[in-house]
Amino acid sequence: MIYLIRQDGQQEGPYPDEAVQGMYQRGQLPAGTLYWKQGMADWAPVHDLFDAPPPLPEDRPPPVPDLPEPEPNPIYERSPEPQWRARRSVGPRRWVRDVPDMAKATLITLSIMFGLGLVIAGFNFVAWLQLSAARDLELAQGLQSVGLFFDLFRTVCFLVSLTCFLFWFYRSQVNLRAWGADDLSGSPTSTVLWFFVPFANLFFIYKHVCELWRASGAPLDWRDQPLSRIVPYWWMLWVSAYFVGAMSAQFITKVDPSVDDHLMFYLLAALAELIRVGAAWFAIQLVKGITARQQALVEAE
Repeated sequence: MIYLIRQDGQQEGPYPDEAVQGMYQRGQLPAGTLYWKQGMADWAPVHDLFDAPPPLPEDRPPPVPDLPEPEPNPIYERSPEPQWRARRSVGPRRWVRDVPDMAKATLITLSIMFGLGLVIAGFNFVAWLQLSAARDLELAQGLQSVGLFFDLFRTVCFLVSLTCFLFWFYRSQVNLRAWGADDLSGSPTSTVLWFFVPFANLFFIYKHVCELWRASGAPLDWRDQPLSRIVPYWWMLWVSAYFVGAMSAQFITKVDPSVDDHLMFYLLAALAELIRVGAAWFAIQLVKGITARQQALVEAE
């Protein structure tokens, strides 16, 4: 067993020979360390124990010198994020995707749908009056042929109007994300795709339109913005028109519809068209309102 005295004068040990040898080889016993073991007359330098000078401590590289900061080079700046992922570091607000021109096209098609709905509602109501007075099945079948022409024309106009509306909706969503709106549901593309998912669209479309209205007023603090009554009114009328229209179709799609079936069809169809007219009017106000709010953001810069 070995006792040690380091440079601080404190006695340590006893240690086994193997432990002292390990400390010596690891450089833990600097020059000047003394040792003593049983049988020795006095303390002796520890390096005499191993008949060699103590090893030097493990070499370490010198510290890295302080270097001047390099000048920023705009050529090597990191690539910009997609425009709809930009956040609060955005600059002045500019149209990333044109909204006002697309809004004009959307308003024109919605106005056509509004007027066409009034015409079809009037036709269905007149057909109901004539059939109520005559109660003639041949007259009902003739009126049905005219009604099919109106339905076909309305379907074409609806598809054109929906296309314009979705383009306007997509561009409005892209601008919000470029102007710093955080945590909006989905991406601009996914908000459009929800229009084509049955049943789920009854919830998600309303959610996206609510977010669009609020964020168009204040992209950075959109959750605190009030929601206009235009949005829920438009949504309720749009959904109601769908269900009333589906109810009316049940009477005319029977194998041999009677006069009473035709009467119920024209009555419900007239009601469905009037609801669609209301939905088109609120959709016009919706497009105008959101476009005006985003236009105010651009002009405020």
